[in-house]
Amino acid sequence: MANGTLTQVGEQKTLDTFTGHAVFTLPTVYCALVTGTSSATSAGTEVTTGQYTGYARQALTGASWGGSSAGVSSYNAAVSFGNNASGSGATVVGIELFDASTSGNRIWWAPFSGGNITLPASSGQIQFASGAISCTIPVLSSGSGFSTTYANRLCDHMTGKTSFTAPAAFYVALTTAASTASTTGTESTYTNYARIQIATPSTGFAAAAAASPSTVATTVNITFPTIGATAGSAVTGYAFVDALTSGNLIFADTLTGSYTPVTGQTPQFNSGDTFLKLT
Repeated sequence: MANGTLTQVGEQKTLDTFTGHAVFTLPTVYCALVTGTSSATSAGTEVTTGQYTGYARQALTGASWGGSSAGVSSYNAAVSFGNNASGSGATVVGIELFDASTSGNRIWWAPFSGGNITLPASSGQIQFASGAISCTIPVLSSGSGFSTTYANRLCDHMTGKTSFTAPAAFYVALTTAASTASTTGTESTYTNYARIQIATPSTGFAAAAAASPSTVATTVNITFPTIGATAGSAVTGYAFVDALTSGNLIFADTLTGSYTPVTGQTPQFNSGDTFLKLT
């Protein structure tokens, strides 16, 4: 009935948690009802006690969130805002999820999939059945995005279920074929090629940009070994993996233009290049 998408602030906090740049403490999420227009960058107008008797944001406790699957987590408990005994009523267009019972950071937003809910004056109530509220972090598609494994872990963190633990180190790989949501794409085979470690992501990456989609740029040059006698196939993308060899795919993306390796060249991503984004 209401499938949450990260707000701009939610995207920033997700990416900064992932890189360790500014870890977002595991939140307790509070559900708010809103009228008006809501989006990733603009908040709706929260319902008031004058419209809805006794209105207050409802806590969505971490224990009641289901474990994420395919980047989606559902809230597995009923949510009720109580009876509207004497309020003037309102047309409620969706929900927003915050990290505080009042004020706080707006992390998720969701319109109602079945249309607006009309709360009559001095009567009615708004409630959601178990499973009616869900939140999503999209998994890798069209060659770009987080792997299913890491999208699930980040979604669990941002809904307050389970703290995200970053891998000990990230390794950057050059790929000659696109990655899938679970598998790193075919890696370059040029002579001397090896993945490059970013040992301290919190200093290797800048803070996430205040935009939607939010992005993260590197603060250091990422330099690969010089290409030897065999140059291999054109490089079309890159991937983050959590081990020097094999390991789990974390994130992947395609290059804006392919790179044809040439013997003697030293492939490099420059400081300031955009590396991560939530789409």
